[in-house]
Amino acid sequence: MLTNTGIPTIFVCDIPIDLLPQWQINQISEHYNPRNSNLALWISEVLKPEHIVTHEHPSNIFKRTCAKVA
Repeated sequence: MLTNTGIPTIFVCDIPIDLLPQWQINQISEHYNPRNSNLALWISEVLKPEHIVTHEHPSNIFKRTCAKVA
């Protein structure tokens, strides 16, 4: 779809906890691993620019594949 369009960008943000629904807070609490900080959240609110900490443009984008279970 967008593989050949635009520049891939990853934003690192400090998201105020009051923007997260309780179910997401519960999942973070249950699955938090300090050795693996790779975490993505979906918020429905508009995030203010001051919450963006940094950004990067990765040179490699790995395509996600679905494995079929027999």
